[in-house]
Amino acid sequence: MRITSLILLTIAVACRATPDHPGQHNRLDFAAVDSIVLERSPCLGTCPAYRLSIASNGRVHFRSRAPSERRMATDSIASTAVTQLVREAERIGFATLPSSILGDPQVCGNMWTDFPSVTISVFAGARTVAVADYLGCHGPTGQPQVAARLRRLRSFEDAIDNVARVGRWIR
Repeated sequence: MRITSLILLTIAVACRATPDHPGQHNRLDFAAVDSIVLERSPCLGTCPAYRLSIASNGRVHFRSRAPSERRMATDSIASTAVTQLVREAERIGFATLPSSILGDPQVCGNMWTDFPSVTISVFAGARTVAVADYLGCHGPTGQPQVAARLRRLRSFEDAIDNVARVGRWIR
């Protein structure tokens, strides 16, 4: 029984999500990225809610998550545009961000309510790094480097939308 428990504990630690745990397992091979997924949650207002997937070959899939509509669309973009997004993810240190902005008081020092969330997942082979960004979070006062990192993440979120030209599918 004790050996079984030890084995299960070892497996659980090895399989643990790593964005919150720095070290060798927190690395993402950006050269092997096969897709980027952006998901926007609903809010208490009229925020667009959808899932957007961009494959490394440029294939784009859009699915609305708005309660009043179930719009789906597909398109293609240049694979060079996908490469630029991957480079941007690497440049902003995407793989080193906390898995949840809301759950990290060093990043979300000030929080406003009733905002949507944006989750970006970057898939590279068997490795996935996901960051959930609650848009009501603002960096702690007096820490401009944290605020700048949050601005870079949100700029990356907007870049994904812009590259896919998602505005044509949302109302």
